[in-house]
Amino acid sequence: MPGPVFRDEVFAKVLERLDRLDREAVQNFFAVMISELEMCRAALAGVREAVVVCDADGKIRFANNAAHNLIGLPEPVPVGDALVKYLRELSAEIFTLEQGSTHLELDVSYPIKRRIKVLATRMVGGNLLLVFDERVLSQVEMQELVAQERIQGVVSLAAGVAHEIGNPLNSMRIHLQLLKRDLPAARGKKAVAMHKRVDVALDEIRRLDSILHQFLKAVRPASPQLRPASLNAVVAATIESMGAELASRDISVEFEQDKNLPPVLLDPDQIHQVLYNLMRNAIQASPNHSTLHIKTFLKAGYVAVEISDEGCGMSPEVMARVFDPYFTTKETGTGLGLYVVRRIVREHGGSIDVRSSPGEGTSITIMLHSHEGKNLLAPPGENHNTGA
Repeated sequence: MPGPVFRDEVFAKVLERLDRLDREAVQNFFAVMISELEMCRAALAGVREAVVVCDADGKIRFANNAAHNLIGLPEPVPVGDALVKYLRELSAEIFTLEQGSTHLELDVSYPIKRRIKVLATRMVGGNLLLVFDERVLSQVEMQELVAQERIQGVVSLAAGVAHEIGNPLNSMRIHLQLLKRDLPAARGKKAVAMHKRVDVALDEIRRLDSILHQFLKAVRPASPQLRPASLNAVVAATIESMGAELASRDISVEFEQDKNLPPVLLDPDQIHQVLYNLMRNAIQASPNHSTLHIKTFLKAGYVAVEISDEGCGMSPEVMARVFDPYFTTKETGTGLGLYVVRRIVREHGGSIDVRSSPGEGTSITIMLHSHEGKNLLAPPGENHNTGA
């Protein structure tokens, strides 16, 4: 540990008397300082936690050996480079910390996929001290991580297959359209039957093409373009876009919004897609003349939106598989809607909570980071409770 020579009052006194100290005393003072500094460096080199010091602009000033293995910093230490250049998962917002400390968790993929804890502390002089430590995953989290990696492997392979299927589908569509254009030359009942068969084939091709499009969109997602935005405004715009579908079922919407919500870091288009999918599911599950309940609120430092319907609810068996790709209880569903919803929410650093019971409707809550919040705590784990 640093000795008393590093105490502010001792250092200040030495500076005050510097003009009265002889050369030997000054050399001894700085020799002790260098010795203490080297001892600190040696101590940091031996710890397993990654320690990084950045200036006020987020540029690296110091990093210990563990930073190379834990967060993938190159060797030698890239002093002067922005830390987010090598650790893209780290939000630039962390560098706005004015004083004190804050904790957060990151899911990093390089050099290996892992979840790490971060303690950020604003130091005297304006530098930011960041201490990274790998968080031990629970058995449930490990199982989920393994499952995600398996799914990712399967969907990556399937994405290539889907792309190859799309080419012959497009060719079939063109040939059927040409065939239909030549059909008017045929007459009578036979011509009517041929027209019908071609229309059926075209409809099936359109349906397959839609499934492929949704699948590719799910497995080749665009990264969210995060910016501060109003969650209330995104919810209101989504409700407005669903107006015709709500009116066709005579379903009303009760939107209870917290007008004091802070801005949220989100991609408005992707969150609109999340809300659209959830609202559409709620409408399809609801009886005619019912009410869709939507509210926004603050919860545990996060900005949340809850969508509740008065539909049939879900059994525990359905709840257990609700986010599985291609699992659906609808005759014409693709089973990708909620899979896409969960992926988008996770990429926003948020969480999703689903509560449902047979005959009592379903309630889904999305929680996202507040733009103004300084304590970027990891969101609560996803909850697939079957309680009402």
